[in-house]
Amino acid sequence: MGFFSVNIFNRAKLLVESDASAARAAFEKLKMSSVPCEMQTKRLRSTVGMRIDVSAYMQYNQAYVGNPQHYGYTYTIYVPRKYLQKAKSILHI
Repeated sequence: MGFFSVNIFNRAKLLVESDASAARAAFEKLKMSSVPCEMQTKRLRSTVGMRIDVSAYMQYNQAYVGNPQHYGYTYTIYVPRKYLQKAKSILHI
């Protein structure tokens, strides 16, 4: 197959997942099938929003570390456009 780079000019969005283990399983399945792919992780809460939360916890003298309200992340998998149909069939999308 050869080396095929995934970049912003030739890629297609295949999957957006909020569960890290499901995203990793899909990514590994594509890699095992020799489909070039790339995964990007994005935090759903901005840095400013996180600072506001930290200051709110400090105001009431509560520990911020170990807070059960964790910030969400999204995991996006991209594949080259020419592999999109193959990748969809592999993941049954």
